[in-house]
Amino acid sequence: AECLDRIRLGMNYALSCTRPTGVTVPYGDSDPAEDAVLPAALAVAALGESGWLTRLRHLMGDARVREVCRKYPFDLCTVNWDVRAGEDEALRVPETMFQPQLGQAMFRSDWTEHAFSVFFGCRIPCYNGHSHIDPASFDFCALGRALVVDPGRYTYRECPERRRFKSAAMHSTLTLDGADPYAYETRWTFRGEKDGAVCGVHAVPGGVWADAVQTSYFPAVHTRMLFLAQDEFLLVWDRVTHRKSRRVDVFFHIDSTEVEISDGTVYAQNEVSLAVRASDSLTPGIEPGEISETMDRSRPSSRIRLTDEGSSCAEFAAVLVPYRGSRPVISPVRFEPCGGAAFSVNGTEYRFAWDALRDEVRMERARNDEAKTKETW
Repeated sequence: AECLDRIRLGMNYALSCTRPTGVTVPYGDSDPAEDAVLPAALAVAALGESGWLTRLRHLMGDARVREVCRKYPFDLCTVNWDVRAGEDEALRVPETMFQPQLGQAMFRSDWTEHAFSVFFGCRIPCYNGHSHIDPASFDFCALGRALVVDPGRYTYRECPERRRFKSAAMHSTLTLDGADPYAYETRWTFRGEKDGAVCGVHAVPGGVWADAVQTSYFPAVHTRMLFLAQDEFLLVWDRVTHRKSRRVDVFFHIDSTEVEISDGTVYAQNEVSLAVRASDSLTPGIEPGEISETMDRSRPSSRIRLTDEGSSCAEFAAVLVPYRGSRPVISPVRFEPCGGAAFSVNGTEYRFAWDALRDEVRMERARNDEAKTKETW
């Protein structure tokens, strides 16, 4: 029974790591691939449980799942193709998953192919050479397309490309003075890492939020909060304490080559487009990027770079709004005296209080601890 429970937890993890597009997030040295289909098909053959494969059919479509299954020696007759994902009562995969041992949080608005989905990672010191220099970086999908992405691995060779693909500036994270938070030593090793972790993921009315902290720029400490509003936007909020006027760059690696800046908003255009508006201290720029989806091959992309050239600000934020059709109108993020952040999207005003969200989690934990104590006594 314990072994089966572990298998089920592993299957839930594999599915949570899968983008709504049907491929896994290429975190570290990996490729975006249909990796969840094989274990899901094994679960049908070995356990007689079809829920995970049914969910993938819902995300990917029957034809694509059947095509992947045909690569493996499975009897497709064992799959009940008449069951749709929404009808499968046996499947209980939550929209949020927190893996503290791995330093990962995954959360999405729902389990459809058009869901807003985030993969968020931070684990320092790095636990193997396949890691990249990407503390508090994230992957963001919406409306059936990957928008903010990991660059992939490209190569294992010791070469400038290996160093570039593993660098912080190629990921969607924050850097100080243009330097990596810790050093690339060889293609498999790093130097100068300190500590970093994802702190948790929490569902609240109107969305889901997660936060991470990393100290490799010590004495500066970088904390990041991501708030995913249900099918609306992603708020990326960074705090840098003990910054000492060092230059801040916030990077977003965008899967698009059609990117422009208009009236302070960055627009990345594609069949699903993305609008990005930051707080006033950050000046937007566009730099070339590169995405690798298979070994030794790459294609062009873009990186949004938001820069603060040594002001006294300790807080930085950006709103990411996916869209089709007309461009959304987003106001700059402004920080309020009470410690909150506010902005508007298409005339609707939004306000957030990061510390209030944390306080609510603390109070909820205290209530749970009190309940457990009463049960014990």
